[in-house]
Amino acid sequence: MVAENTDPHPGYVDSSPYETEFADATTAAHAAAESAERVSFAARAAAELSSKERMRMTM
Repeated sequence: MVAENTDPHPGYVDSSPYETEFADATTAAHAAAESAERVSFAARAAAELSSKERMRMTM
């Protein structure tokens, strides 16, 4: 069970989405890995949608 007031990103110093400071290098690396995973997922989804759209246009 997770406490209600638990910070979902412990180690983040600033909550600004554009100028985030991190408490340490490990926290920064973890955030970078999460971001890369999201970008990869979005790119895969975009490529899949593009492929489906091209298939519809050629039929």
